[in-house]
Amino acid sequence: MPSPLIHASGGRRPTAFTLIELLVVIAIIGVLVGLLLPAVQAARESSRRATCNNKLKQLGLAIANYASANGHFPPAVKLLPSTSGDPIGGYSTSQYRRAPWSVRILPFLDDESRYASFGDLAAQDSRYNRYLNGANIEYIAYYSRATQGGNGIAAQKLKNPDFQCPSDPNTTGTSGATGLNGPAANANYAAVMGGGAIPTTDCSGVGPVSPTSDPPCAVNGSGDEKIQATNGIMFVNSKTGYHHIGDGTSHSVLLGETRYQLLDARDSTWEMTWASGYAPEWFGRWYPGGLYLSRPINFRTKDVAGPNVNWNDFRYKTNTSYGSRHPGGANFCMADGSVHFVNDSASESVVRSLGNVWDGGRLP
Repeated sequence: MPSPLIHASGGRRPTAFTLIELLVVIAIIGVLVGLLLPAVQAARESSRRATCNNKLKQLGLAIANYASANGHFPPAVKLLPSTSGDPIGGYSTSQYRRAPWSVRILPFLDDESRYASFGDLAAQDSRYNRYLNGANIEYIAYYSRATQGGNGIAAQKLKNPDFQCPSDPNTTGTSGATGLNGPAANANYAAVMGGGAIPTTDCSGVGPVSPTSDPPCAVNGSGDEKIQATNGIMFVNSKTGYHHIGDGTSHSVLLGETRYQLLDARDSTWEMTWASGYAPEWFGRWYPGGLYLSRPINFRTKDVAGPNVNWNDFRYKTNTSYGSRHPGGANFCMADGSVHFVNDSASESVVRSLGNVWDGGRLP
């Protein structure tokens, strides 16, 4: 009797997958893809995090070179005194806001052409006047976008990849903004002005230029508004030298990651960029280029690119928090140029100590 697999003509019967077999194969492929996809995503994030880490190192190196050339670290924010002689206290609109640290270090990032586009910073710093050669030169968070203008504004709104972490989707410019600068000019790195508890005392008097052990203050003692810390390395009008860093450069934080800059994409009036030094008094009063270590890493969970977000959502608490899009924590650059990842699980006391250059704090 011939085999059932052999035709009477002597040839083999054609074989094919049944429907059930095809479904099984498809299911197996789906399972394999499901298992591989997280690994692929993790590998991509690992690459993005490495790039972010390297950018922080480059910024730290540029700041170190600035310090070598000038004898001190750049200030987080530069304010010229108001008519009352006080650059930090009160609600005066006559304070003159000059270039933040992010603009001042551009020559040390080999970006002289961009630096030149901001004009003569030395002349700007020497003038107790908002205008230089007839142009407004204040480095503030944008407002009244239809009428805002002046020297430096065009340069402020241009994307600068040196200050952007690739893990932040807002750096890609795909969130749909069509306003003054869109999401592409944001920054993911901010100076650490100090660390400690939420302040309850009112700012008064002219601040120091080198780190002190004084507790931070806030406008009208309101806690989260316009915090002025002086126990970090870079703060308002600071001129900190290496000899001022009591805890040593390897234990003192210089820069940290932030994910909290308010973007043009989500508000019709207010926005911040990598070159914004100061948010005006009527806009929550804080320094976008310099924050204060007081709350745990990634304390704020609301997404600046989320729906229906406006400036009021971020006028409070964002200037006391650092955070990133990396799972589990954020990168920080120390004064010696090394970069370390600080976990979300780090206690509030540890986080606060990192920002203070006088208390003997150490990395967790």
